[in-house]
Amino acid sequence: MADEAKKVARILPKTRQQLVARRHLKKQPSIHDLVEPIFEVLWDDENFAKYFQASVNSEAVEGSLRSDDQEAARMIRDYAVANNPGSPVAHKNLHTLAFSVRIVANRFQVGRDATLNGNGNDDGE
Repeated sequence: MADEAKKVARILPKTRQQLVARRHLKKQPSIHDLVEPIFEVLWDDENFAKYFQASVNSEAVEGSLRSDDQEAARMIRDYAVANNPGSPVAHKNLHTLAFSVRIVANRFQVGRDATLNGNGNDDGE
């Protein structure tokens, strides 16, 4: 009976926001993990996907692969600002986001190495 007296009633969250605020993560998501879902959404936008077509600087939309990565990063940041202004992605500098874009592109096997070596899946499946 003494143990029962010591129990305190749990107060459950009333809203989804309160529930999410209570979420305990052992590890915070990396910037790459935060960029990845935006990358997925923007992939359907031909203005975004075109920045990943080139394998060498002479084929790049903006004249260099790094410039194309920065433009893709800018689109990701603009999307984050418009759709989730509180997100860390909305406040990261372009250099960091461009690096993350390259990491995320490699996760999906659409990075420069995959396309240069012919490992990219050209059939869309």
